[in-house]
Amino acid sequence: MSDTPNAQPPAAPGYKAAFELPKGLTMDRLPRSVQHVLSWLQPQDYRLLETAVCHLPITRDMVGVVRFTDAIWTVARNAEHRTVDRITGAEMDRFRERLDHAVKELMAVSCELAARARLTEVQQRYKKILRRFGYLKEEPAQEQPAPARRQAATAA
Repeated sequence: MSDTPNAQPPAAPGYKAAFELPKGLTMDRLPRSVQHVLSWLQPQDYRLLETAVCHLPITRDMVGVVRFTDAIWTVARNAEHRTVDRITGAEMDRFRERLDHAVKELMAVSCELAARARLTEVQQRYKKILRRFGYLKEEPAQEQPAPARRQAATAA
């Protein structure tokens, strides 16, 4: 990275940056690991980064398990194409079903705790994932009544 204290991530030529550091945050104030990762990416790919903040050891464990599962799943999926010890599609489907069940169970426990602790603010921040797992129903769009003058014009 740059030695300049207020350096911004490098911009690709002719590209309008979709990523900007929050006001008052300079590149040198980011952790070195983040600076290192940003140095590998083009600015248009910064949107691909996702950060997990782990406040507790159990959170770090869960994130570690997810990273491990992602690595194993990727390699195992590619292992399907090997000729020796081939993993069949049906076998991979059974593993996928078990992983899906584990994710749904973790989501159910988290939602139960959120409901018990009345953490609606946190639930609002994670609406997208709650909606994806069916814990948040999509509100139907309410039809707005027509303005009074339009109602009067249609009645005449």
